[in-house]
Amino acid sequence: MEKKELQEKYIKAELLNKGLEQLTVQRNYIQINLEQISLLYASLDRLSEGDSYSQVGEDIYIKSKITSTDDFLVNVGKRIFVKMNKDELKKFLEEKKKKLENALLVTDKKSNEMVNELQKISAEIRDIDIQLNN
Repeated sequence: MEKKELQEKYIKAELLNKGLEQLTVQRNYIQINLEQISLLYASLDRLSEGDSYSQVGEDIYIKSKITSTDDFLVNVGKRIFVKMNKDELKKFLEEKKKKLENALLVTDKKSNEMVNELQKISAEIRDIDIQLNN
């Protein structure tokens, strides 16, 4: 019975490790998004009217002229675009940042729970292994 229990513990530990890997990827994605929001937020006040380059595709830009620094078209999700002024955009970014920070907290909490469970299972595996080898 102990060998079967040991196998089950190993499988559970492996599943927890896979889950932790997925949470790490998710956490990195959230952090990248938070950094992008912070950079965008900071750059809003530095925008000025005049010549610039606008992205028309990945790594492709076209020369353009900024005629207003208070008129934005924002993808609010599912390819739905909404016209916003600078204050509305800042508020939108702040709300998005809060949601991402909450998601980061949830991800960290889940990770900590999984690490604790993994430590518990590892101790149980050691105990069973000791019993089997005695």
